[in-house]
Amino acid sequence: MQKTNTSIPNHRLRHVGNNSTKLSMDKNIKQNTGYKPDIKPVQKKNKNLQFRSVLMFLTIGIIMGWSINFVFVSKTPHKHSILNNLKENKTIKNHSVFREISEYDFINPYVQTSVYDAIYHQELSIFKHLIEEYCATAKKDKSISQISFYFRDLTNGQWFGVNEKEKFIPASLTKVPILIAVFQKAEQDTSYFNKRITYKGSFTETYLAQHPEIDDIRTTMKLNESYTVEELVNLMITKSDNEAALLLYEDFGMDHWNSLQKLLGNDVPIDAPVASNILTVKSYSSFFRILYNASLLSRENSEKALEILSRAEYNKGIRMAVPSNLRVCHKYGERDTLLSPTEIQIRQLHHAGIIYYPGKTFFICVMTKGSDKKKMENIIYDIAKMAYQQVDKQVKSFKKPILFNDIN
Repeated sequence: MQKTNTSIPNHRLRHVGNNSTKLSMDKNIKQNTGYKPDIKPVQKKNKNLQFRSVLMFLTIGIIMGWSINFVFVSKTPHKHSILNNLKENKTIKNHSVFREISEYDFINPYVQTSVYDAIYHQELSIFKHLIEEYCATAKKDKSISQISFYFRDLTNGQWFGVNEKEKFIPASLTKVPILIAVFQKAEQDTSYFNKRITYKGSFTETYLAQHPEIDDIRTTMKLNESYTVEELVNLMITKSDNEAALLLYEDFGMDHWNSLQKLLGNDVPIDAPVASNILTVKSYSSFFRILYNASLLSRENSEKALEILSRAEYNKGIRMAVPSNLRVCHKYGERDTLLSPTEIQIRQLHHAGIIYYPGKTFFICVMTKGSDKKKMENIIYDIAKMAYQQVDKQVKSFKKPILFNDIN
């Protein structure tokens, strides 16, 4: 018996039955004969369209991402321009760190921003032995009885002293804590700096006029004229005006002074006997550190107080030993103790200050006792010069990390 051919011609396949019947027949045909039905051109077009759409969206996404990144980077200052223009970044609203760094000139930059500035974080090699050797040689002169020295690296707290426990009469150095007391009062009363106080003369002025052998700063104020607290503060520091200091102290009062001393952990009686030795070079350093670190007064008032100290007119000692292009916030003090109305028993001459060496700000204080003021001035100058030269030499040998990397 002859077998019947059950295969269906291709030209008739597309016309058989409904869709479900067609799918069933396609399946059977595929299984029995290996035949694969044609894919319609419409289906090919749909798949190509989908592929092209996906590719197009990916391309657009990449282009948009690159464009956004380009715009952002182009508007971000280059790291070298940031380093070279920190002073100009006050107006860049999106760089508050740089704006804060450039906002103040005198207070510790570490308190202005949370960023740790590690430009010169390395420790100095202690040069205490050099100062000790110099002091030992200087004291061979019988006109020099005592020399004390204190050094503190204000970038990392490293310090050392020579005869740092020796006590001295602070003399005009007391004007720095008076300065702090005035600014503290001004923070309680914002109008305090505008208050006017009349100068009516005092016993101190008369006493100094009767003893020209005492080389001390007489007042520049005029009798019965009034001065604002701000004017008195400037006279007290820049010209070391004793009468201006006394007027300020009398105005803010003993209670305010004692409260401040207790808060600071110091005991500096402003009415101590003239021959009273009450301060060491180390304890005195705390007054400058309080201002530098803005740890008691606001940043703004700490900055203002230091700015006034930077204008002190005393041009010897530390100020002479340091290059004129470097800022120095400083105060000197001297006291002459009389054995008789015409004979000086002993002199004391001191100088303390913050030296703003780039990236390695440091504080030094030198206190001396003796009978020859000129020699004491030379000693303070020599020691300050040695300290500056050591810092300058060592810092120049430091490996300097990049500020931009630290900020990032």
